[in-house]
Amino acid sequence: MRHLLLALPFFCLLLGACNKKGSFVEQVESEPLIGRPVAPCSDAMHYVPDTAKLEYTPMRYVKVNFHIMQDRNGKGNFPEDIGKKYINELLRQANETLLKGNKKMNLPKGNNMDVLPTRYQYVLSPDPSRPGDDGIYFHRDDDMYYMINRGPDGNVFDRKIFKKHGVQKDDVLNVFVLTDHLDSLKSPTYKGGDRGVSMGSWVKVMGWWRMYEQNLAGPGQKPFYFREWHTQKLLNHEIGHSLGLAHSWVANDRCDDTPPHANCFNVGSPPCDVISNNVMDYNIHMNAWSPCQIGIIHKFFSTQGSMQRRFIVKDWCELDKSKSIYLTQDEVWNGSKDLYGHLTIGKGVTLEINCRVGLPAGARITLKKGAKLILGEFASLNNDCGEQWEGIITEEGAKVQCNGTPEFKDMKYPVEIKQ
Repeated sequence: MRHLLLALPFFCLLLGACNKKGSFVEQVESEPLIGRPVAPCSDAMHYVPDTAKLEYTPMRYVKVNFHIMQDRNGKGNFPEDIGKKYINELLRQANETLLKGNKKMNLPKGNNMDVLPTRYQYVLSPDPSRPGDDGIYFHRDDDMYYMINRGPDGNVFDRKIFKKHGVQKDDVLNVFVLTDHLDSLKSPTYKGGDRGVSMGSWVKVMGWWRMYEQNLAGPGQKPFYFREWHTQKLLNHEIGHSLGLAHSWVANDRCDDTPPHANCFNVGSPPCDVISNNVMDYNIHMNAWSPCQIGIIHKFFSTQGSMQRRFIVKDWCELDKSKSIYLTQDEVWNGSKDLYGHLTIGKGVTLEINCRVGLPAGARITLKKGAKLILGEFASLNNDCGEQWEGIITEEGAKVQCNGTPEFKDMKYPVEIKQ
């Protein structure tokens, strides 16, 4: 016999159902907690991709747009034809690095750290309200085309550019491509280079045009340029900050697998005999993400209300049966998840959920004969798209157990209680 557990419109009434003897949902007495319990959902290590179950870490697509800043005459930075090609090639190479380019961490020396997929990509995101928009913008602005690091005219952390030129500010991560002040370039002692800063929901970078057009080879040598293959490192670094990562050479970056170090840019004498290759350090490689760093990024992607979640493509709303999950062995879910299809807990299998699990409209959770679903103190079953998921189907001998006060939200029907 199959039974359907369906949601009540009020949370307090559902808790009563969990406490009621004979209902499908069973409340279990637990040991008294000393102090405030800590939700496992906040631990980044619970979001580290499992290569055997990558469906639990779906590919996330970070929406970006680009603003190339020119002076009032359209000079000093990429012209439109070159600029559009450059940005598209830059994104291709940055995505290639994210998809296939994660390397083994150089530090700590001799480590056996796993090299895991990052599971995110960038997508250029035009403004749908602008006909013909491609997400790449060119602005002529004498006051904002340049970035100056130091001195009375320093404007690295000035937010006016975002206020004036930002597009889709709440939903898309804006990247502003600035250049050196044209007066600075007239000085023979001026040293340029690429630099950047993350302002959280938007990013500034500079120096890409100068590096693109400048021949860095010596006399008589073949022309050599720092172009997209180099600048994608800076893009990944600064967006890494926006996605929640700190500089990894420091002791308080929230990751035990990124040890403090001397932050050497290139190989030299000790302590630079082995240098970091982490994307969040300043080094010549910048092509390694540690498991913890990937976990931090996906924790924010999975956290409702986070800034980072606003910037990813919301592709978990429509039911995709081909992405349904069927459990054949006991599992514990200690990180928040977005499901894309149905969830089935196989015969005699136990699933313990301790964080939020989002289900698309029309999705259902099915407990096969003798299966068990344990919902912990911080568990929440919901729909993140303003719609409703179907509910929980239990076959003979299956049981749903509440440990504490989990949340049932956005279910289509009221709870059926068997007396």
